[in-house]
Amino acid sequence: MTISAERVSDRIMSHSGHEFSLLRGKRFAYEARGRTICLHTTNRMISRTAIERAPERVPLSATVDVQDLSAPSYIYGILMDHRIRNGDW
Repeated sequence: MTISAERVSDRIMSHSGHEFSLLRGKRFAYEARGRTICLHTTNRMISRTAIERAPERVPLSATVDVQDLSAPSYIYGILMDHRIRNGDW
């Protein structure tokens, strides 16, 4: 099943400030600011471009599936969360 990057991006933006988990359980939150996702627990940011490229790869089996994108562990944690997946993958 293919889901549009815009639809996934809208879900991600709507959960700004909510708590998510990395694969190994570390908790984090982010703030959506324009075309950037600012991570609260680190100085790293995720660009909107990275978020737009990731949905074509879901479902993800591991962080290595998005290793070429910025902050792959965080992208994995966001994309594989049930609120973002919403039953689509």
